[in-house]
Amino acid sequence: MLFFLLPLFLHGQTRKQLEVKRKSLLKDIRITNELLEETSKSKELTYERYLTIKDQVGKRNELIATIKEEIKTYDKSLERTALVIEALGEDIVKLKKDYEHLLQLAYRRKLMKSDLLFIFSSQSFNDAFKRWQYLKQYDKYRRKQAARIIETQKSLERKLELQEERRREKERLLGSEKNHLLKLEQELRTKNRLLKELKSNESSLKRKISKKKNEHESLNVEIENILEKDFVGIRQKNRTATTSGNKSKDTSNKANYTTSFKGSKGQLPWPVKGVISSYFGRQNHPTLKDIIIDNSGIDILTRKATKVKPVASGEVAAVRFVPGNDYLIIVQHGSYFTLYSKLEEHYVKKGDKVNPNKEIGMVRTDGQTGKTELHFEVWKNQARLNPRDWIRRN
Repeated sequence: MLFFLLPLFLHGQTRKQLEVKRKSLLKDIRITNELLEETSKSKELTYERYLTIKDQVGKRNELIATIKEEIKTYDKSLERTALVIEALGEDIVKLKKDYEHLLQLAYRRKLMKSDLLFIFSSQSFNDAFKRWQYLKQYDKYRRKQAARIIETQKSLERKLELQEERRREKERLLGSEKNHLLKLEQELRTKNRLLKELKSNESSLKRKISKKKNEHESLNVEIENILEKDFVGIRQKNRTATTSGNKSKDTSNKANYTTSFKGSKGQLPWPVKGVISSYFGRQNHPTLKDIIIDNSGIDILTRKATKVKPVASGEVAAVRFVPGNDYLIIVQHGSYFTLYSKLEEHYVKKGDKVNPNKEIGMVRTDGQTGKTELHFEVWKNQARLNPRDWIRRN
C-alpha cells in the first residue's frame, strides 16, 4: 500500500507546483493583454506593441509547456491509481474467499461446538481466556480489514474519476492556448511587416534614439553626482564612528540592508508589472542595423497610472527632477542602490524608510505617444549591475 501510495503523494506535490506556475503565467498574460490594448491606441507605439506581443508569445509557449507537464503528471497518477485499485480488487477477492471459508468453518464449529471444545481444552483459565480473546479478535480484525480495503477502493475510484476529469480539462485548456498562440503569431507577423515599414524611415527612428541617448546621459550624470555626494557622507560617518570607537546605528542598518539585499538576488519583486522593452548593457537595435543601444538599467513597459514600489527595504537617498526623465528616486539598501525614473509623481522624500509594500511614485505616461515606461537600475556602491539578475524571472 505504501509503495503504491507514496508516488501519488509525490506527483501531487509536482502538480501543485505546476498549477502555481500556470496561474502565475495566466496573471502575467492578462497584464500583457492590457498592455496590448493600450499600445494599439497609438501608431507611435508600434515598436512597443511588437515587443509586447513577442513577450506574450514567449509566455504562451511557456504556459503550453507547463500544461503539457501537468497532463503528464496526471497520466502517471492515473496509471498509478489504477494499479492500486487493481491490487485492492485482488485483495478483496481473496478476502471474500477467506471469509467464505471462515463462514463455512464457523458454521461447522457451531454444529460441532468446536469453539467451546477449543476453549475448554485449555490447561488453565488464563489459557482459555486467551483462546476466547483470540477467536473474538481474529473475526473482528478480518471484518475491519475488509471494510477498510473496500472504503479505500471506493475513495481511489472517486479520485480516479476526478483525475480523469481534470486531465480532460487540461487538454481542453491546452487546445485553447494553442489557438491563442496562433492568433498571437499572426499578429506578430503583422507587426513585423509594420516594423519593416518603419525601417524605411530610419532618420525618424535615429532621431528618437538620439533623444533617448541624451536623456540617459543626463540621467547618468545626475545619478553619479548624487551617489558621489552620498559616498562622501558615508565616509565621513565611518571616520567619525572609527574615531569614537563606537559602531554607529547607521553603520549597523547599512550592514543589515546590505545582507538582506544581497541574499535576495534573483528573488526581488518587480517594481512594476509589465514587459521589459530595453535590456541592460550594449545591444543591437532590433530594427536598425549598425545601431548600438547602451542601457545602464532596464526599461519596463507598463500600464497607465501604474504605481511604483521599491524592490527591497531601504532608505530614500534622493528625489530629483531630471529633464527628459521627470522624477528620479534613489533608494539605498546598504551598499546597494536601486533607481526608479520617469516618474510623474513621487510620494516620498529623502530619508524616508521604504519597503516593497510602500508606493513611492507613479510612472509617467507620455502625452504624445501614450507610452508608460519605467527606467530601473541597480548599483553596488558606484558600479552598475544588471537588474535582470536581481528581479524574479516572470
